[in-house]
Amino acid sequence: MVAMISGAALMLMLIGGAVGYLIFRHRRTNKYDDYTEDGRSPSFHAVDIVNAGSPENNYTTHISTRSLHTATLQSGALRSATQDTGESSIRRSTRPVLSGKHLDNDIRTDKEMRHFRLMHEEVVRGKLIAKGGYGAVYMASFRSKVVVMKQLLPDRARDYRMLNDFMDEIRVCASLDHPKIVSFIGFTFSSLMDLSAVLEYLPRGDLSTILQKQLKRENRDPLARDYYGWFRSTISNRGGLKCKSLIALDIAEAMVYLHSFESPMIHRDLKPNNVLLSETWEAKLTDFGTSRELIEDQTMTAEIGTVAWIAPEVLRGERYSEKADVYSFGVIMTELDTCFTTIVESGLSTQRP
Repeated sequence: MVAMISGAALMLMLIGGAVGYLIFRHRRTNKYDDYTEDGRSPSFHAVDIVNAGSPENNYTTHISTRSLHTATLQSGALRSATQDTGESSIRRSTRPVLSGKHLDNDIRTDKEMRHFRLMHEEVVRGKLIAKGGYGAVYMASFRSKVVVMKQLLPDRARDYRMLNDFMDEIRVCASLDHPKIVSFIGFTFSSLMDLSAVLEYLPRGDLSTILQKQLKRENRDPLARDYYGWFRSTISNRGGLKCKSLIALDIAEAMVYLHSFESPMIHRDLKPNNVLLSETWEAKLTDFGTSRELIEDQTMTAEIGTVAWIAPEVLRGERYSEKADVYSFGVIMTELDTCFTTIVESGLSTQRP
């Protein structure tokens, strides 16, 4: 009982702290001194990619199931484009939008993306580890390092709208640099059909799979809940799965980073499937295929993300801001506490506590 009360208190403190931070940030009128002119944060050291064991048992499909236009964070001249859904203006390339059969945001010829391009022959694709409705993730190697390679499915790669969306996602990944966000290594292609984003490999898989395994332990042994708590973890003798509070703090740190841009970046699809774990059980956010940049305190109305984690104002089609991510974070906190997953393949879970 004491442990449950302590866990609930910690949840309230973390969520309250995140909300308090957002309110404080909106009250600030001065620009952040530690940001560069193009709106990016100072660089952090990239985490080395760990060559670990087979990942397929730890990964669930974390490819975006909806492919929408994402924010672009190019420096230089930018324009605002209002989406048909009534969303607020987001930054887009100054290149004119052509017909549906042309690329308006081609990273292959963008000078600012040139230093992210990897030689195609240096990236060797391996086996498939995850697949969704729009893309697939493969194991790969790059200069003797284990990495992952994200590609559109062949039929989707023939759709120029989806290619534009994928290129926008690559731009977003290239603009982010934080130890609690999966590191972007670069992109590679020999043609549009095999355009790929190359990302850091995290061998422990996603948080959703970890919670499912813990729930199975608890179903077999009621005392197993005591093995993995908010303030201690005895799950593994090899480094040890972090206690729940540390995983929650990792996620919160990444979320605060995204929201701390002068124009906040909203993830819009925070869920355990999009939280990956490193060799040392460090939690990192991934999958920015639905992310948006909020311009000058304007809000948005598009319905994005996975239903069970979407904030009520988004479901109602009302205007929303980065606080929608805070709601999603609260749902993740509940799942951390109970180990019940909100979504199963057939739909909403009926196993809610």
